[in-house]
Amino acid sequence: HHFSKDHQRFWSGLLNNCSEPDCRLFTASPELHEMMEANLEEFFQAPYIGCAEDLCTLSCAWGFRLNEIQIPAAFWWGEADVNVPFSAGQYMAAAIPRSEIHIIPEAGHYVLLSHWETILSSLLPDFS
Repeated sequence: HHFSKDHQRFWSGLLNNCSEPDCRLFTASPELHEMMEANLEEFFQAPYIGCAEDLCTLSCAWGFRLNEIQIPAAFWWGEADVNVPFSAGQYMAAAIPRSEIHIIPEAGHYVLLSHWETILSSLLPDFS
């Protein structure tokens, strides 16, 4: 792979600032490491649409209020997450009726990647 300087800088920053569980996750799985690198390559590919979409998702109005969501919502949070504070998930869960928060000890920001089977099993009880 040939990666841009932006990509290399971001990947280095991610590995230098990730929680212990996330760093362990990235180094233990070559497949996951490769997937993350491919994601970063696309994210930083001109004209930077992936980057712009992420920034807009984080900062633009979504066109609805959280309290208007009528379907059950589940939030999964890794206790070692250094990217998103637990208070952010608490705020969203408090605003959405019929929501719940699942806290996973010894997981980081990438809890979806490290505990995907647990999360999928909660959505599809017949999965396990």
